[in-house]
Amino acid sequence: MSPTLDALSLKFAIHTRTSSNDALDIGCGAGVATAAALARGGRVLAVDPDVKALDALVARIPQEQLARLKLRVGSLPDLDFEASRFSAVHASRVLHLLDPAVAQRSLQKFFRWLYPTGKLFISTPAWDETALRMQLESAGFVIESLSCYSLPWDTEETCFGVVARCAP
Repeated sequence: MSPTLDALSLKFAIHTRTSSNDALDIGCGAGVATAAALARGGRVLAVDPDVKALDALVARIPQEQLARLKLRVGSLPDLDFEASRFSAVHASRVLHLLDPAVAQRSLQKFFRWLYPTGKLFISTPAWDETALRMQLESAGFVIESLSCYSLPWDTEETCFGVVARCAP
């Protein structure tokens, strides 16, 4: 979750506008990425364990965009969806909060939810680049881009931002 839109979340929002499937925003918090995707014509299932965060998200979305927004209270690792359900999964600073084995199982779920043509958009402050690459590749993803950037609201903290697709 992010207090402002960062470059990775903007890429997610732009990607959602051309898809016929819903996108998934896990740990959406205040819904900055979700709101950006809806504003660009995307359809989003926003998930967060905090009901108040989801209520705040709904309150900030213009009425004409609400039909493209679905909400679900939940969190990893308990979430599950059918295969090929989403065009994109966005998990911004979420996976590092999980036990490494649970994070790996979550990446495997993302692959199943996205296969064959969806894209993964993740950021994490806690993994080293080699470990992150290995985890994504072992879950079946091909990394399209990986960048290291300072957070717009906290230049002392850096994150890895990754866009990945499902390997054929």
